[in-house]
Amino acid sequence: MRWDEAGALGVLNDMLINENSTTPFGKSTKLWEASADDEAKYCATALGELEELLKKEAETKMSQRRKAGELLPVLQKISEGLKGTAQLEGLKKQIEHLTEEKEKYLKGLRDAEERNKELQNHQHAMYDVLRERDEQLANLEGILKVARASEKKWKAQAQHLEAENQEKMMMLDRAEQDKKKLKDELDALKAKMKKMQDEDARAEE
Repeated sequence: MRWDEAGALGVLNDMLINENSTTPFGKSTKLWEASADDEAKYCATALGELEELLKKEAETKMSQRRKAGELLPVLQKISEGLKGTAQLEGLKKQIEHLTEEKEKYLKGLRDAEERNKELQNHQHAMYDVLRERDEQLANLEGILKVARASEKKWKAQAQHLEAENQEKMMMLDRAEQDKKKLKDELDALKAKMKKMQDEDARAEE
């Protein structure tokens, strides 16, 4: 912003005039003082320099007061201090805003990292579950393989036992047939012997 010399002198002149009259500042007139808002907004050094300037000019006779050429550099220096403070305040607000944005970003980043960590832990847990399931399936496959081999062996043994049983049944059948045949032969022999005995008895008579 361009330095407004006429405006600066006008402001200074207004500050050296009593609010309730158009007479210059006197000893009984209360000097201008920075308000609480001014102190919160501007640099204390620059405000002190402005109050000191007003005090000196108010206490100096009109004929001995400094000319515009002397006042302007002082006013410009004070103005730059005030303006610099205002810029600093603006910069502080920008920094505060950026800090808040940074905190929000960092919080979002931390939340995202935490969520990513949770997802990774969940993924690892799922991997563990899948690995355990694969191990269980492999164990079951081994058990089934052994069971199938045992079943095959049992079937072979059952078939062998069945064949042996059939062979024994056939042997029993043959034995029964042989027994019946022997019985028939024995009965025939007994009948023949009885007949011979009967014939011998009749011959003796």
